[in-house]
Amino acid sequence: MTGSPMSEQLFWCLREAQRTGSVGSGALEDHLEQAAGYFASGGPPGGVCVDLGSGGGLPALPLALAYPTTSWTLVEAWERRAALLRRFVRLLELTGRVSVVHDRAERAARGSLRGAADVVTARSFGPAAVTLECAAPLVRVGGHIVLSVREAEAPWPIDQLEQLGLGAGTDWQAGRFHYRCVESLAQCPEKYPRRPGQAEKAPLF
Repeated sequence: MTGSPMSEQLFWCLREAQRTGSVGSGALEDHLEQAAGYFASGGPPGGVCVDLGSGGGLPALPLALAYPTTSWTLVEAWERRAALLRRFVRLLELTGRVSVVHDRAERAARGSLRGAADVVTARSFGPAAVTLECAAPLVRVGGHIVLSVREAEAPWPIDQLEQLGLGAGTDWQAGRFHYRCVESLAQCPEKYPRRPGQAEKAPLF
């Protein structure tokens, strides 16, 4: 996309997201490199994707542009950020396959999105236990959850992953960034996710 009109639009969107505090400081090229790494181990060329806590649109918007056969739902709890995301989706001409849901992830996982995603992504959504509890109900059996993690991220406890219907994680590195993917091996139990805030107060691990 380098040098293309759509690339310029994406950079404008990300600069606007930085200006409003929806994306952190730092070079936009670094943010885009991190976004690209989510599918560096062989992400799907197509499929239904959900991004949790989308903020300013990372990693979802660059991935939606890079993989035109994917469809995306961006889940964002903050109304102002959700409105900004809808504006970005229109500017990037993605309205046909990218939608924005203004809601808590815990509530979104109780609706029509439950069990519908081939891939769930999240970037800086929260601790792994919280993120996985919100993500596991969204992904179909055989689908995957992909998170950006620290370089020295400890293995996630398999007993707690199995409680959510998830398998052990697979790690990879793309450039300077690190990622972990878990597969849904069984339908997530109906009791998850717990009420908003419960995963933070009493995380599974």
